[in-house]
Amino acid sequence: MLPLLSRVDKEKRDFIEIEYYRRLFLYYLFGFLACAFMLVFGSVSLIEGRYLLAAFLLFLFTVTALNILHLKRSQNINLASWVDAIVVSLLSVYLIITGGVDHTGPLWVYPLLPFMIFIQGHRLGTLTAFSLLALIGIILFKPMEHLSIPDYSMEFRIRYFASLSSVLLFSWATEYLRHAAYVQLRAQGEKLETDSRTDFLTGLANRRYALEKLHYENTRYQRTHSPYCVLLIDIDNFKRINDSLGHGVGDCVLRQIAQSFLDQVREIDLVSRWGGEEFMILLPDTNIDQGHLTAEKLRQHIEARQFDCNHEPLKITISIGVEVSQPGQNPMYFIDLADEKLYRAKSSGKNRVVSALD
Repeated sequence: MLPLLSRVDKEKRDFIEIEYYRRLFLYYLFGFLACAFMLVFGSVSLIEGRYLLAAFLLFLFTVTALNILHLKRSQNINLASWVDAIVVSLLSVYLIITGGVDHTGPLWVYPLLPFMIFIQGHRLGTLTAFSLLALIGIILFKPMEHLSIPDYSMEFRIRYFASLSSVLLFSWATEYLRHAAYVQLRAQGEKLETDSRTDFLTGLANRRYALEKLHYENTRYQRTHSPYCVLLIDIDNFKRINDSLGHGVGDCVLRQIAQSFLDQVREIDLVSRWGGEEFMILLPDTNIDQGHLTAEKLRQHIEARQFDCNHEPLKITISIGVEVSQPGQNPMYFIDLADEKLYRAKSSGKNRVVSALD
């Protein structure tokens, strides 16, 4: 089952990449816009003689631009988002304290706070953004004596803080719901991917996934020349079980045999339900002698075990055909040879392993 789980892990990685590139896109979008605005307004402020504002904006422009370049090289979006959170906090506090040009500075805080949530995520970003909102509230309603902030009217302060809180709350709700939908979609995607490769009755890999792994293993074999074995297994007299005891008992037998196979093989081996009462086991890094020994161990284990389904103690036997990889051959060629050997095992008395044809 490990290869199947590895495939699921790959799907998780794919979803994580989607989320990463979403954050990356938002970061670059905000970063370039922020750089453009700070460079333009910083330059205008410098020309108009507002040197403190110009120096502050151009300093933040430099930090943001360098952060973008560093992100492009390091791909560390978490570090970049923290740097931008600091830039946003400094800029917001500065605009509130100084008022900017004609007291329009506080207006620029509206797009800044939601960005922190979108770029840092609904948990960390919300904590950072609401912490900054609390600091803005302190500046507006409990100004320090050494801070000379513009003479905002109380009505402006109340309405500004209320509207800013509303924007932030709406942004949090939007990001929270988006993240919840993302998590649900990821879980559904993983489940669909697993279901598409899993036999619903036994929980084993299904024929589709087994063929994918068989082609992969054959490609690896052609490159490394490390042989692999294919075991085709059939339950002896299974039709008699279904006809005499019912399909419920037959399903129970299939599930118990599947678990027996999983218990007996290595973690790198793939156990799959090939169809009906047939199973296929793929044994990487295994030659024909090792494959025969593994098949014989499985046969003896099933023969010695007593199956108990619906209070019906049963003795089950299996027949197995074993084939090993060969250079330059399509993997289905090995399946056909294993099937021929399985037929030989069935026709010569059942409950046996055939790995060589006379």
